[in-house]
Amino acid sequence: MIQMSLVLATLFMGISFLAYHYGILPKTDETVISQLARLTFGTGALYYGLQIGTMLLLVLAANSAFAASPISLSILARDGYMPVRWRHSATDWCSQNGIIILGIFACFLLILFHGDTHALITAIRSRVFISFTFSQAGMVRRWLIKKGPHWRKQRW
Repeated sequence: MIQMSLVLATLFMGISFLAYHYGILPKTDETVISQLARLTFGTGALYYGLQIGTMLLLVLAANSAFAASPISLSILARDGYMPVRWRHSATDWCSQNGIIILGIFACFLLILFHGDTHALITAIRSRVFISFTFSQAGMVRRWLIKKGPHWRKQRW
């Protein structure tokens, strides 16, 4: 997690610095990363490679939500926060309906944000940050309750 945080902080600071240095502002028709890539690489193969890489990253992020959400819903059902019928994550019912609900929610977000990718990406970033924060808080809580061998030494 520390390494991922360092990579994220480095990317954020680097992109922010370059955007400030070049005087780049967000536009409605082109992202800041696209503008930076165009200024840095031109419109050749490296520019399109970066755009394709960004697209693939976003597709994988969306796919992970569709793949993991039925399992998360099952866990929430076992804890009593979702309908009891969703307890069995291995069943087709849970997976199919979890994906259908996610699809409906995705359509709702598209309508709510009028298809504006800048606003949608901000919403996705917020969701990912909140999900990781809750996940890590739950793991830390469990770790502090269980207190396995050498837990005091391992906490740092």
